[in-house]
Amino acid sequence: MLVPDADDAHARFNLFAPILAWIVPGLGHWFLGHRRRARLIAAGIAILYFGGLLLGGLGVIDRQQKPLWFYGQLLVGPATPIINAWHAAHYPPKDPTYSVNHAYARPSFSHSHEIPTLFTTVAGMLNLLAILDVIFLPRFRREQRPAGPPGGVERRAK
Repeated sequence: MLVPDADDAHARFNLFAPILAWIVPGLGHWFLGHRRRARLIAAGIAILYFGGLLLGGLGVIDRQQKPLWFYGQLLVGPATPIINAWHAAHYPPKDPTYSVNHAYARPSFSHSHEIPTLFTTVAGMLNLLAILDVIFLPRFRREQRPAGPPGGVERRAK
């Protein structure tokens, strides 16, 4: 059961942890000492984000063609604007009527970029939840259990 922490120094808002959580998913939890949770968060978000990039290529991150999706992807961290800038510099739009912003691609009747775009955006939204968790996690702690032997059986002194 979670209860409010009595220690005021520990319960204060820490701006550094959410910033670390945005820069690298899971790093804010690592900073607060929740190592296992940090590894799970980092692995889950990385699998979704890089899985989306592997499925759809760097073209799934495109601020010009998909601005609302881009803002969700931006929640993953600074990798998103870096990828967007690289993609915009190397593949400028040739024709504004093309539905995909690649120099080598033609408009398609399929929806090949929808799932990868969704993967990368969901990764950003999961990182938003992790950032919110980092913000509110220091205010709570696990309830202390009374110290005793494992299994709950006490040995009597003979």
